[in-house]
Amino acid sequence: MRKTITVLFVILFFCSFMSAQSRFSISLQPMVASPTGSFSNGYNTGLGGLITIGVPLNGQLSVTLSGGAIAFGMTHANKTMVTIPVTGGIRYYFMNDNASFNPYVLANAGIFFSSAPGYQSESNFGYGAGGGLLAKISSNIYFDATVTINSMTTKQSSSNYLGLAAGIKFVL
Repeated sequence: MRKTITVLFVILFFCSFMSAQSRFSISLQPMVASPTGSFSNGYNTGLGGLITIGVPLNGQLSVTLSGGAIAFGMTHANKTMVTIPVTGGIRYYFMNDNASFNPYVLANAGIFFSSAPGYQSESNFGYGAGGGLLAKISSNIYFDATVTINSMTTKQSSSNYLGLAAGIKFVL
């Protein structure tokens, strides 16, 4: 319950901060998630999607709030585990807003809610880091491709996956 209240507080704070800004962005990205390490022993490649809201702090740095869902097939059962990451983070863009191609690095952390039929639902701390590339389509629309390595901590260990996402970013 405490984690849920913390997540709601962070979302409310972020939304109030976002309303004070003049511009923000929304990215919609389908995602493929490939389990790595011991996580790959029990789970197959996951499919899902992310929605990311970004608020620029200056021309090259922005804060983000992301949410989504990823479904991983279980290798030992005919079941699917669904993970819902809710994270906050930062992005550093190497070029200014007007660049046709703009590479960036990112870091995020938050709560990963996971559930599967017949198993107890869990909420665990998670974090990730990676990079991406924006390609300008028009003045307010970009192609956004991202590669991240993510880790969900559990009581026994951590579950890691490589995320590949590509979609559209709208600057509002």
